[in-house]
Amino acid sequence: MGVSLPDPQAAYNHLFSTIHHNVFMSKLAAHGIVPQNEQESEDLYKLSGHLRNMPQVKTASSRFGGAVRQLDKSLQSAAGRRPLAGYSDAAIKQAAAALLNDQDVYLSVLSLKQQEQQLN
Repeated sequence: MGVSLPDPQAAYNHLFSTIHHNVFMSKLAAHGIVPQNEQESEDLYKLSGHLRNMPQVKTASSRFGGAVRQLDKSLQSAAGRRPLAGYSDAAIKQAAAALLNDQDVYLSVLSLKQQEQQLN
């Protein structure tokens, strides 16, 4: 008897609540921002989404503008190569291994990958 995979929406919801939520809230907590209730959590997610979609505001030029633009470009390039900058490879591998030991996370990932293959 095989194990059945969760439906893709349930799989996504499980991964969101067990992984994304914890990472997002941990990063906020590191900066002293801790939601006091569910509404504050929801508002922080909305704020994050709005900020992510907000166009970058151009500022007046200064004699340091070129250096700022070059540094921004370098940081964006580095972030593109390493989205988890600041974490050691060992810490990332350890976290990934711990998550894959969670059968529900493992089955959720399989469910979403199966759906992805069916769509392609």
